[in-house]
Amino acid sequence: MGVRDECRSLVRQGTSPSEIARRRKISLKSVFSNLDELIGRGDLRRSDVAFTVPPATRKAIADLLGKGHSPLGWRLERTLRLQKSPVEVADIETVLRYGTVSGVLGEMYEDIRSIEVGLHRTVRLALEEEYGRGELGWWRKGVPDAIRASCQTKREQDEDPVSEAYNYTDLMELREITVKNWDVVRRKLPQSVGADRKQLGSDLARLNGIRRNVMHPVRDANPAEDDFQFVHTLRDRLGHVPVPEGQV
Repeated sequence: MGVRDECRSLVRQGTSPSEIARRRKISLKSVFSNLDELIGRGDLRRSDVAFTVPPATRKAIADLLGKGHSPLGWRLERTLRLQKSPVEVADIETVLRYGTVSGVLGEMYEDIRSIEVGLHRTVRLALEEEYGRGELGWWRKGVPDAIRASCQTKREQDEDPVSEAYNYTDLMELREITVKNWDVVRRKLPQSVGADRKQLGSDLARLNGIRRNVMHPVRDANPAEDDFQFVHTLRDRLGHVPVPEGQV
């Protein structure tokens, strides 16, 4: 196994860059270089790396930065040492490089978007195959009346409306459509997901709550660390979603 592949494997096991450098007997700079390339290729996320640093360490660093301390590793290390909370400079550098709030929230947003867009397409594809295309098919037979009316209202209130009312469904409406048409939609879901309607319904409800926090940061309710892992795991569980013909 090459250095880059080993870095990816170790990070996924929760090994920090500083520990990887020690094990491989290479510089932290070299580890960062390999991790940057893995992130650029989409093989790792920035938050995957940041979360290898212990939560207490990340919190201590975030608290100092929130108080206006200089974002320099050696200065933060000295401050923490004086506070009798010694932290490795390498861990501080890791957090500064990969663990910014904007960065990890951006990744969470992309994961949520991927789930929502994928489910949107999956539900439509399943309904079209079962009930037929066109308004008299999947739209009327598969989508509850209240949701159709809500989507139509949202479309009419949009100053720049898109062509189809279905594009105005939100996550909880997609959840309701999925549950109502479970035997139809489950055939388009990965087997592990389609085997448990109650669990998927619960997961989508939790995802909706996380989504509200991410999309409305003024509420000052940042997602918890397990929320990040939950969203990423749910995205992986749902897997690749086929795109219906004629849709982008």
